[in-house]
Parts: sequence; C-alpha cells; structure tokens
Amino acid sequence: MKHLFFPVLLAVMLLSSCGNENYTKEVAAEPVTPEALQDNSSEYSFKGRSSSGLLDEIYGELVDKDSGLKKLEESIANMKDAPEGAGKLRSFRQKNENYYREAEMQASGIADSVLRKQVLKMIRESERKDSAADVPMRNLEMRIEKNAMAVHDYHAVLMIAKTLPVMEKYQVDSRLPLLPWQKFAKGQEDMLKEIRKNVPEH
Repeated sequence: MKHLFFPVLLAVMLLSSCGNENYTKEVAAEPVTPEALQDNSSEYSFKGRSSSGLLDEIYGELVDKDSGLKKLEESIANMKDAPEGAGKLRSFRQKNENYYREAEMQASGIADSVLRKQVLKMIRESERKDSAADVPMRNLEMRIEKNAMAVHDYHAVLMIAKTLPVMEKYQVDSRLPLLPWQKFAKGQEDMLKEIRKNVPEH
C-alpha cells in the first residue's frame, strides 16, 4: 500500500490544480496569508469536523470558497459507515445465536443418548443452513466496511493535497528574515562578554 500513496497524492494534487476556474479567480483575489495562518486567527467557518487543528482550519477555508468541495464535504458528512437497519441486523443475528446456544444446552440434557444425538444433529443442520443463508449479507458488510476505510483514507489524502500548496506558499511569503535575529544573538553574546569581565576572579 505504501508504494501507492505518492501516485495517489500526485493524482489528487493534479485534479485539485485543474479544478474550478471560478475558485482559482477567487483565490487570486484573496490576501496572501490565509486567515487560519494569521496571528489574530481564532476560529474558522468550516463545520462538520470535530478536530480544529491547523490543517483542518486551512482546509476549511478552501471548502468555504469552493462550492464543489463544499458539496463533496457535505456528502462525506452525510454518508454513514453502515446502512439503515444495521442495528436490526445485529439484533436478528443475536437472536439466532442465542436460540441455537440455548437449544444445544436443552438438547444436551436429554437422557436418552440416541434421541439426544438426533436432536443435536437436527439443531446443527438448521444452524448451518442459517449460516449459509447469511453469507451474502456478511460479504456485503465486509465490502461496506472496506469502502468506509477507503473513503476515510482518500479524504485524508484530499485534505493534505489541498492544503500543502497553501502551507508552502505561506512558508515562502512569511518566512522571517535572519538579520534581526542575528543582531539579537550578537547582542546577547556581547552582553555575555561584559558579564564575564565583571565576574571577580577567585
């Protein structure tokens, strides 16, 4: 899986770069520094995610400005990990399991060994039929779970691919100059020399 990540990331970034033209024009008119990266930024308007980290905030600004991305996020938020009736299915299975377990316990108490074997065989045959009938549904559940994991993974890729260029532009535009810091460090070193000069010798 690891060797597939970077091609997938590149594909998402390419798709992002050739997306909505109106969105590109809107971004061009925006300030250089995104609101989430400004020192006075305290909140963002993107809703629907429990996390409020910097990546989420930057991505949230992109969502707010891109109607296509906003629609996609709404679809992701509305999609459930399990279909309607998942609770009923669990209850249905639990009742079947409980029944067969109790039936075996009941049959095990039959004193007549021949009769006991016949009843246990009848119970186990019925249980096998039920298990075979449930295979298609179990396969569908596995498919749904696999899809949910893929949606989660690709959503993470999308967020990173969308926000990386924004962060890299911020780094280029907002990186602090070294000179003031170099002067400050030099001042500290000069002060240290003066302090040492005034330390009495023992």
